[in-house]
Amino acid sequence: MIAQNAGRLGKTLWTAGELGEKVRLIGHWDGEEEARWIGEEVEAIQRGTRGMEPVDLNRQAILVRASHQMRAFEDRFLTIGLPYRVIGGPRFYERQEIRDAMAYFRLAVSPDDDLAFERVVNLPKRGLGDTAQSKINQLARVAGVSLLDGARESLANGVIPGKGASQLRAFVDGVDRWHLATLHPEYDHIRLAETILDESGYTGMWQTDKTPEAPGRLDNLKELVKALEQFDTLQGFQPSPGGGGWRRNGGWPMRGSRGPSGWRRSASPRPGGSTGNGSRSFPAASSTSCRPIMWRC
Repeated sequence: MIAQNAGRLGKTLWTAGELGEKVRLIGHWDGEEEARWIGEEVEAIQRGTRGMEPVDLNRQAILVRASHQMRAFEDRFLTIGLPYRVIGGPRFYERQEIRDAMAYFRLAVSPDDDLAFERVVNLPKRGLGDTAQSKINQLARVAGVSLLDGARESLANGVIPGKGASQLRAFVDGVDRWHLATLHPEYDHIRLAETILDESGYTGMWQTDKTPEAPGRLDNLKELVKALEQFDTLQGFQPSPGGGGWRRNGGWPMRGSRGPSGWRRSASPRPGGSTGNGSRSFPAASSTSCRPIMWRC
């Protein structure tokens, strides 16, 4: 097939490797089913399968066309405890746009989440720079309330001038509206996630972005929303310690970073041990000999 390409520069491809197994074409219903099958296949190849010698994980690789395709694999590998590393970029859940979107979701579920508020209050740009955010922080600290309530105080007191005030009011109203939706016993969490990303202007920000990375970021956001199909609510979609994936049990943190009993940002996990906040992480590899690799083509 390659040889029939008239515009192709001539080259002779060859290998000095030994004759191996023939290429197999396996069809799957969706990405999750594909990830389950590949996870099992990776473990089978590690043990030795179809008459072949065992192959260490560091000699196995998964090639993907785009970064959003890695989400299903990462979810599956985290579920079965299979260590891995990504070549050519960060892990799916560590990408900027995924962290931003999840901060919006966290704020909708738990409006007192100050870390989420700080991340997205001026994303996309709302004219709320360091000075405006400092005033909100000061009011919240004096009143002993969350940053979202501090934003309400700043609007009531008129300390945020001009366009920033109208943008902040729209942001606060949006969070209130999204949070109210999460309280409905039968709300559509997938539709709500799409609504949050649209009404906040976050999706539009990347749609108008002219950088080469923007289309990939939009694909990653679509994949994140698709991942919600595996859960019943936004509350059930919770970040795991270290940011390497998402726990499928438990609930969302119900407080922000304020106060001794409040939720804290998880510390980076230590290899094979505690994250520093009582949670356990998957054991990390001591060398590359036990990590399958995912390459982005």
